Amino acid sequence: MLDYVSGYDGSTVQLDAGSLHVGTAEDLRGREWSYTLGHRGIGGVVRSSREVSVELYSTDPADLDRARHIFDRDVQSGKVGELVYAGEWRTRALVVAQSPSTIYMDYTAAKLTVVLMDGVWRRKHEMYVPMPSTVSGGGGLDYPHDYPYDYARPEPPKSVKASEWGESAVGLRIYGPATNPAVTIGGNTYQIMQEVADTQRIEVDGLHRTVELVTLYGHRINVAGDAVRGRGAGGGSYIFQPLPPGESPVASDGSFAFDLIWYDEEGEPPWSLS
Repeated sequence: MLDYVSGYDGSTVQLDAGSLHVGTAEDLRGREWSYTLGHRGIGGVVRSSREVSVELYSTDPADLDRARHIFDRDVQSGKVGELVYAGEWRTRALVVAQSPSTIYMDYTAAKLTVVLMDGVWRRKHEMYVPMPSTVSGGGGLDYPHDYPYDYARPEPPKSVKASEWGESAVGLRIYGPATNPAVTIGGNTYQIMQEVADTQRIEVDGLHRTVELVTLYGHRINVAGDAVRGRGAGGGSYIFQPLPPGESPVASDGSFAFDLIWYDEEGEPPWSLS
């Protein structure tokens, strides 16, 4: 249930299948906050990068060689990989050391030193919100006469349900054509003051704090300067505002389609998936 995915080229090392096994990987089950002690309290509370140790057992030297090549290439190239648990929970990581403890014929036991870059595990969700005119299905109003105003099928209500345990980082993928597109989620409006052609899209990444215009041929242009930041976090119009816990309504003017992306965040993989 545990894989390592290379940040260099996406190669996957299965760490709990075939000839490679990490057993219960107890250290990956731990969690830790960084903080500073104050007068009768703590401050500066964050989840920081940390090192953990994982025992790796191998019965095939060729698979072990392939794994170490992938681990080392990511470190050398600076391309951070990911640990993926149960196919859905991910954390950015690098494997920076391997110390064998047992070598017997083709069997090897070794301790891996793993750097967890963010100190958290995340599960990604996506929801596609089409333009109202593209929503299919029956039940709309149909009149045999022309009217000076339009009758249209009511747009179904939309909402997003984030983790109940904490805030969730938000991403958007807005498809052109669109002019100064804005999406409102709960009490915050995410807006980019940019003209987006029908062959382009805007990508907002709340995890890495980037806003990019992606062209037809895949070129990426930094347009973070055109993203509305308002009065900053909590001000009602901050482009990187995280989702609050629970359910929030999602709204736009209906002139463009978009993907809404959000992440559950935990200090360790859920025990209920064991």
